[in-house]
Amino acid sequence: ATLTIQNRTVSEVAYSASFMNFGGAAVESDDLPLNVGPGESTRIPVLLRISRDAFENGRFVAKISIDGDDGSSAEVKFQMFGPARSTP
Repeated sequence: ATLTIQNRTVSEVAYSASFMNFGGAAVESDDLPLNVGPGESTRIPVLLRISRDAFENGRFVAKISIDGDDGSSAEVKFQMFGPARSTP
């Protein structure tokens, strides 16, 4: 996946990312935390790691929180595809 992070403030902000809706999941990137200058926008590749148990019928809507060290926060959603759970 690719995250686009835009800093709409007048000073540099350090951003991090995490899952909001599944414990134990991880947002991984060599670029995080990411410092973005005032008025700048940056795109970074991220790896979304999540347990097989999260998927229902082969799908999961991941809610990712992008948090700035200035107290700002935004939510991004990704539709993820993975294994379908089998029911005995």
